[in-house]
Amino acid sequence: MADPAVNLASTGAASSGKRTYIHLPLKEALRLKFEDGKKSHRDSEVFDGNPLEELFQECLDGMNYCNEIKVQFGLDYSHRRSTLWATALEAQTDYRRLHAKDLQKQP
Repeated sequence: MADPAVNLASTGAASSGKRTYIHLPLKEALRLKFEDGKKSHRDSEVFDGNPLEELFQECLDGMNYCNEIKVQFGLDYSHRRSTLWATALEAQTDYRRLHAKDLQKQP
């Protein structure tokens, strides 16, 4: 049986042959996304790099997606953008606090 998460959409990840998760229940999508990440990293860490940096970057992407949703579909996601903004700010603040010594060394 074909994987229900592959090639269900005509654009984006699905058109490139990558798995798309949007048609799945959220818990299932979360589980599969994590498993796919583990497979792609094989024996290395699933979270390669700093998770605070990654979260911050993903929030930036999410805010840009919220803007694009308004442009393409006319849907107002400003309330979600605000949540992403707060999450990005918290991740940035924690990153700066945890890496204060390293940041002071930079010009």
